[in-house]
Amino acid sequence: MKRNKNYTNQARISKKVFIIWNEYNRRPDVLAQALQCESLFLKHIINNRSFAWKYLFWIDYLNKTFRTLVFLIQRKPDIVLAQSPPSFCPMVCLVYCKIKNKILITDGHNNAFESPWISIPWYKKVLRKSKAVLVHNEELADLLKQKYKDINFFTLPDKIISLQSPNHKPIKKFGRYFFVVASFASDEPLAELFEGIKLFMADRKYDIEFIITGNYRRNIKLYNLYKKMHKITFLGYVDDTYYIDYLKNAFGVIALSKRPMVQQCAAIESLGVEVPLITSDYPTNRRIFRKGAILTKNNPRDIKNAINQYISKASRLKTEITQLKKYSQAEWEENFALFLSLIDKS
Repeated sequence: MKRNKNYTNQARISKKVFIIWNEYNRRPDVLAQALQCESLFLKHIINNRSFAWKYLFWIDYLNKTFRTLVFLIQRKPDIVLAQSPPSFCPMVCLVYCKIKNKILITDGHNNAFESPWISIPWYKKVLRKSKAVLVHNEELADLLKQKYKDINFFTLPDKIISLQSPNHKPIKKFGRYFFVVASFASDEPLAELFEGIKLFMADRKYDIEFIITGNYRRNIKLYNLYKKMHKITFLGYVDDTYYIDYLKNAFGVIALSKRPMVQQCAAIESLGVEVPLITSDYPTNRRIFRKGAILTKNNPRDIKNAINQYISKASRLKTEITQLKKYSQAEWEENFALFLSLIDKS
């Protein structure tokens, strides 16, 4: 992925690093590239959904603490960006920043401000000590500013990028399909979605498939209930290059959430590859996807109607999503310039 030359001079003013105590995630990777800084992704040495995690998570965190401090001591950055959750990542980074008198910026995902993370002792103090706490969308930022008046929140959405992948065909050839991006977490209305697809299939108006990506083993009961459903294929987890191929070749993308103030990565990626989408009808999505998308309530009948509506408006939606991408990219550049001015005047 090419780095934007416009940011080179600003980024050289001070040395920055980005610390992520998690598997690869596109947001910090893209943001690190925009900042021209090095990123450190620390994978789990113990699966955080395994039985062993409950008793041995402290070993995982001690390992990440040691590796983080070694990395920071070796790199000697002036500015440290730390992703939260887990809360311990910015907490450990603050230790380095306090000793070396350097700047900490916390990149907070939605659940960084929810239990259990927000309840960790001293975590709120870490947020107050951060030069800025990045939040993904305006609605969440407004809510948090009212609740935590002594924390400096800064809204910086995910960057809209044109995803690239090798020129190969997806693993399996499909016809016209909706690409359903799911994590199989409790905050996704997947049962409602599958029931909506079942209602849609009952009409038999269109020959269209639904390709589901994501680790369905996280909700094996749901998978077993719908795995034999006609025109539905569960891919499971797919490598990023194949994921991008499925995304770019989709007739449409479906990304739903039960969270009213969330900016879903899949929705932003859909915008980046200019594929229209169906997403949940919340104020945050209404603002971001004012065109190029069909917004739906999270119930089967409305989801079925949204699929039909999408099909009937597909051509217009395609034109709109291209227009929206250009506008959103320009808007992000303005936000990012403000962010650079904030950290570079430090």
